[in-house]
Amino acid sequence: MRIYIMYAVISPEKTQLAPGTVVGMPGTWRDYRLFRESRSDRSIPGIKYRQGEILLVSPMPRYG
Repeated sequence: MRIYIMYAVISPEKTQLAPGTVVGMPGTWRDYRLFRESRSDRSIPGIKYRQGEILLVSPMPRYG
């Protein structure tokens, strides 16, 4: 069994994820709040906090 590790560099200036992507990383509530504040009004990708984890969630494309 192989385990792959991916390191992500997330910057407040530019965070791009493919549609439907969810990225989870360890983090505290304080880390989450600081990251949200640094992004100001940008809402994509969405940022969620789950006990000990920060999630970046990219929405699926809309079909019309």
